[in-house]
Amino acid sequence: VGTVENASNGKLNLVWTNGDASAQTRIYNGGTLLATADAAATTYSVTTLTSNTSYTLTVKHFKASIESAGSNFSS
Repeated sequence: VGTVENASNGKLNLVWTNGDASAQTRIYNGGTLLATADAAATTYSVTTLTSNTSYTLTVKHFKASIESAGSNFSS
């Protein structure tokens, strides 16, 4: 499970641990892919948030066409 840091002004930072430095990381809001981060990445800034809106942010690791089950974020 990752954590949310510095959530304010329509943006927040997601922070996670990547146990496999060769796996890319995909960041989702619900079922929508927001971004694909480099294998070495352990943070991502979401900058397009709207006040009073719910988001379901999930990080999934991806390697050799296999995607992990995912980790949800909490604040």
